[in-house]
Amino acid sequence: MKIKPNFIIAGCARSGTKYISVVLSKLGIPCSHEAYTTDGKKGKWQHKAKVMQKLCYWGDASWMIAPNIHKFLSNTIVFHQLRNPVHVIRSMMGYHMLGTGRGKYNGRTKYANYALTAGSIGNGKEIRQCMDYWLHWNDMIRQQLDDWPLTFQYKVEDLTSNRLRYIASLLGKTATFNECDEVLKAVSKSTHHRRRAKKVCWSSLPEGMSKDLLKKEANWYGYGLEELMSA
Repeated sequence: MKIKPNFIIAGCARSGTKYISVVLSKLGIPCSHEAYTTDGKKGKWQHKAKVMQKLCYWGDASWMIAPNIHKFLSNTIVFHQLRNPVHVIRSMMGYHMLGTGRGKYNGRTKYANYALTAGSIGNGKEIRQCMDYWLHWNDMIRQQLDDWPLTFQYKVEDLTSNRLRYIASLLGKTATFNECDEVLKAVSKSTHHRRRAKKVCWSSLPEGMSKDLLKKEANWYGYGLEELMSA
């Protein structure tokens, strides 16, 4: 069954999907967060279209959308949101999304198996799995959008007032520079904050094929080595 929101925003876990959903909603473009999700226990794709319709949401931002973009109607506008891989890995490691930890986020999260299976992530050290996850998840999105008629890719770090105006225009919303500027100032960039692994940085990532590929792919998406090292 094809699914019918006006737009969806796909990206990695910890890429700022909650942040962009709040930004768009405050701008007058109702956007839910993770209305399209998965059953972590069974790995079963499910959607909450009735909930979205009841709340009058135009679209949804969810990292779990990525493997299922092909299930949406071709006139759905699909945004691919990117975030610096070092920040994503640091955040994922902070609460052990793909590994075991202690305290509040003890053990694998209920979404770990979904991320590992859908992203075709093999066994190995947790940090390498996080590196591979960023690579595979974004590549999975990119492949599905190669022939998609309505799509826009952007870095969340580059979400300026002008870029937000452009995104709004793609969604049929006319917004002034000042309106966008006020919204961006009002919404905290630490929205949906999670504990971070402070020691994770570019130089601490294990050397090898995964890191070489991460550098190459990050550069293709617009993240130069200087951005990776300063993250």
